Amino acid sequence: MIRAMFEPLSSSLIEAAGVGPDDLALDVASGVGEPALQIAATRKPALVVCTDAVREMVIAAKRVAARSGASNLGFAQCAAEALPFRSGRFDAVVCRLGAMFFTAPVASLREMLRVLAPGGRIALAVWLFARRTGRDVLWLLDRVAVAAPVAGACIRIGNFFNTPVEQSPT
Repeated sequence: MIRAMFEPLSSSLIEAAGVGPDDLALDVASGVGEPALQIAATRKPALVVCTDAVREMVIAAKRVAARSGASNLGFAQCAAEALPFRSGRFDAVVCRLGAMFFTAPVASLREMLRVLAPGGRIALAVWLFARRTGRDVLWLLDRVAVAAPVAGACIRIGNFFNTPVEQSPT
């Protein structure tokens, strides 16, 4: 039921990230495995890594993945601000309804940009709250992109924000 309810949002997010065959994709704050499971099933990437800070969520995601029979899924328990992956590892990074809960939003977004390959895509979907809104996330992305540019990266939030981030001269 939950998967069906959020399917339109997940589909838009996956489309915005441009996940394709043979991509390496990262789903940050995936909870029980969405949209990682949908990416694995519909886009046939080489690998989708599903992360969450909560151990029980990762365990639940593994169970759901085992029932689905997907073989292109990996899992990591980690906070968004401390992703245990090498820089430039992923072609696409997605986060569905998790960014507004990050305990360290700037550090988390920097980490997501750090693990993104040059020319990679990042897509976030957020709820709008009175204190932490999508506009706040846009502001954070602007600050993070200036502080930690990624050559040729494309940042998207839903279908509303698409700005290439150029490498700063060193």
